[in-house]
Amino acid sequence: MKRSLVQMAATAALLAMPAGVVGAAPNPLVGAWAVDRFVDMPEGDTPVYPFGEKPVGLFIFTADGHFSFNVMGDPGGGDASGGRVGWTPASYVSYFGTYRYDHAGSSWTAQVIGGNVPGYTGTSQTRAFRLVGKVLTISATARENGRTIRAERVLHKIDR
Repeated sequence: MKRSLVQMAATAALLAMPAGVVGAAPNPLVGAWAVDRFVDMPEGDTPVYPFGEKPVGLFIFTADGHFSFNVMGDPGGGDASGGRVGWTPASYVSYFGTYRYDHAGSSWTAQVIGGNVPGYTGTSQTRAFRLVGKVLTISATARENGRTIRAERVLHKIDR
């Protein structure tokens, strides 16, 4: 039986698509995202800004399922040598790996390959998110020392 030109073109288009996207909505995470807010909110206590109130960071999601996250404290200020006053290696966090977007649109799961957060290397990290326009809000809840801590990361998509 002969295949029509339309059938062959459709088959070729399907084979050219990255795995996991056949029939799925586009992945809105793909691209570069700048960090606007990075805060942990302990239950019954004041918010904690581990990188200061003006963090600098970049989250990158590729279409083929790779990610890289980098966040550091505000590089402003500093001493006469150009170094940041009070800066330590802990003022910078970075990790990378692969990820799978949940096409229901509410989370992704990262497989962490490496970074400077030793406890993340080799783990799966699932993050819930909300996307409104070009603003991505990532949230997570954890228990620490008997209290709940809600983490919130707010980013905006960087356009070319």
